[in-house]
Order: sequence, then structure tokens, then C-alpha cells
Amino acid sequence: MRDPFPASFSSLPIYTLRLGSVAGVRPDEARVTGLVCQHVQSFSLTAWNGYFKGRSDPGWAISVAHFDHLHVAKLAERMRTEFNQEGVGIEAFGRYLRCRADHGSEVVAAELWALRYGFYAAYSRTVFRAETGVSSWPKDFVIVSACATTGESWSDERNQAADAALKARIEMMGVWSFRVTGHSPDGTHAEPGWAVKLSVERARQLGSEFLQDAIYAVSAGALNVVSCDSGRYAPVGAFESRLNVKKHA
Repeated sequence: MRDPFPASFSSLPIYTLRLGSVAGVRPDEARVTGLVCQHVQSFSLTAWNGYFKGRSDPGWAISVAHFDHLHVAKLAERMRTEFNQEGVGIEAFGRYLRCRADHGSEVVAAELWALRYGFYAAYSRTVFRAETGVSSWPKDFVIVSACATTGESWSDERNQAADAALKARIEMMGVWSFRVTGHSPDGTHAEPGWAVKLSVERARQLGSEFLQDAIYAVSAGALNVVSCDSGRYAPVGAFESRLNVKKHA
């Protein structure tokens, strides 16, 4: 086992990656250590024995301290390919990640983000589409949608009616607003919404009124997801890096 984490790492999240055997044999310690050292400054390496498909699976439990869930996900993917694994299990924040590393580092990173902050993983991967860039937008604003509550499926007619009702409510407020569509990175799912100049508290109330689980809040360019119910929030990244401006022919 390597030396324990130094005190300077005590505030960082700890992720434990479980690397299984290669052809029934525990992977070479020096090789594992060398690979992990390329990605993190401090970690612990502990021999671990488990079972895979009913057979003994001698491997390693590698605990790493790092602030970036995407960095950890990329390490898991590198370990999976380097040691020819079907997947690399990850334990974090008292839970075990069932999403295998071979799902791709960005998907795994979203699952780790969800474990850490208690939101749906898809929230951390949402990108946005609008008619113009943000140069003329307010410094602080929120993004609210009225489409199907997360985990539910609504008809197109219900989604359209809810969106129209939200638009009417925003117009009654007389505040700055702009059409923004949030969608998955692959474009298979999209939800029209509105960027609105409102306080986070007022936006949470509006989101709850329209049966939303969460809203997005942008402050000085930083994008956060905020629970309508509890007000807890989680950082997502820079808003402008997630904004695609629609190009007209």
C-alpha cells in the first residue's frame, strides 16, 4: 500500500476505482502504479480480492483524491483499456457507480457528478441553443423550462401548452427574457425554455409552479443547476462553452 494522502488532500473528494484481474491474475503493481501516477499526484493502492462471473478476481482498489470528476472518469477509462477490462467499478460519496467505464469517460463523469451532488446525471451534460451569443445578455440570469418533469413523459400537446403558459407568465412579469433550448449532447432530447432576468429564489418558485425539478442559474458566466424544492445547487461549468448559437441560412 502506498503512503496515505497528505493533509493538503483532506478536503478533496476520494474516489476508489476497482481494477479486476487480467486472465485471473492480479495486474502488475508497478504497471498499475505507473499508469495512475500519470493522472493523479496522490493515491493509495490496496490488494483486493473479489468475484467476477462466479470466479475469484484478484485485483486492486485504487483510491484517488481529486477535485475533477471528469479527470477521474478518464483515469477509469484508461485503466479499462490498458488492462483489457469490461469495466472499472468506482465508489464515491458512499455509493457504488454501476455505470461501467466502457460507457465512455463523459458519461461516467456525469454519473460521478450525480453521485456527488444528488442531481440527475443528465443535468451536468446539458448544452443550450439560442439565436444569439451572450454579449448583450444580463450578467446574471436563470433558465427555466415548463416541459415534462424529469422522469416523466408528456405528450407534445401538453409540453407545448406548458411552454406557452410559461411564456405568458414571463411576459406578464415584464422582465428580460430570451428563448433558449436545452438539449442532450447528441441532440436526441431537447426542451425549449427561457433565459430570464429573475432572482434564483423567484425562478425556483416559477419552476415549482410549472412542475420542474430544477432550474439553471448563470452568474458571471458560471452555470449552476438549482433544485426548485430545496435550493441546493451544483456547479456545471461555463455557460458560454455550452451555448451553440443557431446559424441562419
